[in-house]
Amino acid sequence: QFPADRSPPQPSQADSARRRKAPQRRIEIGQVRDLAQRLTASAHYGGHRIAVLVPADRLRYEAANALLKLLEEPGDDVLFLLVADSPGRLAATIRSRCQWLRCMAPDRVSARRWLAQETQSDAALHDQALELALGAPFAARQLLQEGDTGLTARLVALLAKGGRIDPISDAAQLDPADSESVLRGLVTVTAVALRLAFMPGAPLSTALQRLRDRVEQVDFRAVLKLNDWIVDLRRHDGVVLNARLLLEQFLARWSELPAAPPAAASSAMQPPAT
Repeated sequence: QFPADRSPPQPSQADSARRRKAPQRRIEIGQVRDLAQRLTASAHYGGHRIAVLVPADRLRYEAANALLKLLEEPGDDVLFLLVADSPGRLAATIRSRCQWLRCMAPDRVSARRWLAQETQSDAALHDQALELALGAPFAARQLLQEGDTGLTARLVALLAKGGRIDPISDAAQLDPADSESVLRGLVTVTAVALRLAFMPGAPLSTALQRLRDRVEQVDFRAVLKLNDWIVDLRRHDGVVLNARLLLEQFLARWSELPAAPPAAASSAMQPPAT
């Protein structure tokens, strides 16, 4: 929901054209039904049939219900591999039917070597993408492939800088290309900000260190609400937004984040020592 004093971002013709060309980012019920039909066929060499769902945490509600029926009765020699960056967004009924395998990020040298094989970007961009992805190579590759590294890096630098943010002029300087790239950048930046709050001793670049310091100064619950606002916008896949206005509203909300509660107030809520 948008406050009364802020109108929702409006679509532009450029955004509309780009939205029509945007790749599918949700798993629809039709795709799950098609998968169910394909799994009835026999494997070519008599082995297992394996279904890979990526990103599994982007299942629509109807698609999740259809998938749940497949998981309950998978058939002989059928394996499902669900890949999710945010497994907490999967329905509890789906999570309870899965075995968990947590994949840790590789070391930086291995990640650089892999990115060099996967993309045509230069080494400097590889390091920048890995920094923004907090060492996750697949997320770094996505930043490079979608061309979002530059915008995301400028957003991090803007949010981390001292002084007051001017939403209108700063949004104009960022020069967003379209609403989809802005949304991707905002999702990445807020996710990074949230994760930095739990990385107090990790070695970081100067910009990320400043962003972490900034997050520590504000009410963490407000950052979570800001992230929820962005995630809610991404759920409305059919709505085209005005990129500049969307960025202005985000910067206005960021600049209005309340300060963190005083340490004395939080300690006063702790039970007395015995």
